[in-house]
Amino acid sequence: MQRLRMPYWHHCAPDGFVPFTHLYRLIDEGARQAGSDCFGTAVMEARPFTAWTGISRDLVKKPTLYTMLRSFVLWIPRYGSSKQWWLRETPGTVWLCRGGPSVCDVGERQMTLYALTGAVQLLRLAAGPSWKPKAVVFQGRVPATMQETDVFSDAKIHCDAAISAVAIPRTLLARIPPPPTRSGAKLRASVVRTLSAPPRTDFSGALRQVIETYLTERCLRINEAAEMAGLNVRTLQRRLEDEGKTYSQLVDEARFAAATKLLREPHNKIIDVAYDVGYANPTHFTRAFRRLAGISPREYRKQHLRSLDSMAYPH
Repeated sequence: MQRLRMPYWHHCAPDGFVPFTHLYRLIDEGARQAGSDCFGTAVMEARPFTAWTGISRDLVKKPTLYTMLRSFVLWIPRYGSSKQWWLRETPGTVWLCRGGPSVCDVGERQMTLYALTGAVQLLRLAAGPSWKPKAVVFQGRVPATMQETDVFSDAKIHCDAAISAVAIPRTLLARIPPPPTRSGAKLRASVVRTLSAPPRTDFSGALRQVIETYLTERCLRINEAAEMAGLNVRTLQRRLEDEGKTYSQLVDEARFAAATKLLREPHNKIIDVAYDVGYANPTHFTRAFRRLAGISPREYRKQHLRSLDSMAYPH
């Protein structure tokens, strides 16, 4: 910011209105320094849309994804958007669109990436933390490595368009957002307390609890977990190896633990449980659950309900 001669008062209100020319210049400089043509995606992932405490807290109170989107396009100008946002409805798909003329001579592609990544994070509030778009429209020339990013890895990307947009299946529009969770700062504080507690023999158990805490938003990456624990990635891996664990095993176990809790509630649909614990495909969820439990999620629920019946009505 000092190099670009930008005022420091931007730090005072992270959710407040910021002149868009400053954002464009800053993100362009960041992309140059990082040598990344997908720097905009990295920036949004570093401070996800869900961390925008004002707007995300209000949006998740909406009854469905559709009403959440309608509110989003009305509210987003308060946060310094230099473009217009709107919904375009077609028979099988609704497009969340962003468009308008170029407003700055630098940073346009990175800001487009930043905005599209944020749009996907918005949709994940209701569609599940692992949801990915199947089609994306990109205003202007597409960055060379865009499809290599995780968030856009499943998307067919249409380039050199007059607007940007993310395709949303109509089947998602009635999805109900989860209840509001703790703010990012409070959540991070609880994570730090868990991992920095007095030494214990089950470091992997503490880390698994942290991963499970984050599942409602997204799957915690190993580098993020290492940072929270005050370790580098290799040291974290070695500590897990000492307990006969790997990070991917902890993720599977965290998903399994969260799934069993949700399956015990009869009103939770199995397909929704799959999405809630981070699976984009319910079939993958069933396969992973069976691998750990030896039975399917449906059979697990039946056995749990039978055990409750036997406790309530002993023979």
